[in-house]
Amino acid sequence: LIDRKCENLQNNFIEYLNSSKPDEMIEEIKNIVEKEEIILKFEKKLILPSHHYVDTKFDMKRLYKNFLKLKEKDIKIFNDIVLTEGVGIKTLKALSLISQVVYGDLPSFNDPAKFSYAFGGKDGHPYPIDKKIYDETINFLKSIVDKAKIGDREKIEIFKKLSFLT
Repeated sequence: LIDRKCENLQNNFIEYLNSSKPDEMIEEIKNIVEKEEIILKFEKKLILPSHHYVDTKFDMKRLYKNFLKLKEKDIKIFNDIVLTEGVGIKTLKALSLISQVVYGDLPSFNDPAKFSYAFGGKDGHPYPIDKKIYDETINFLKSIVDKAKIGDREKIEIFKKLSFLT
């Protein structure tokens, strides 16, 4: 959401928050989730293992409280949303889903920090590394490389990089 290419999306958030009532916002997100409109036209597809859990559940009471907080503020710029106490990833995800359905704008997949904390941080922030999932992911990547139709030299180079991660 912080990518320069997401300026329209950020402005959509501001417009939507300033023009909608919290009750309407909650109804909108309920409709999106219920109608499974969350499966939208993405520019890029991410194929995940079948055991991967993608959370599409929202705590509507908490989301409503966050929408109230945002409605009470004089939102002028995207930072006003992000810096609001209690507003976190779930609220931003809800606003992003609404923006995709209402305005047709997608979040960027070009954020350079996108995978920074995919498995947790070695310092325990934002959470401790989940070694099991980390190892499963590396093994999954190794199996993809093994099946890839590329030369042995390329495979060896990739395997070296992957073994460096373990």
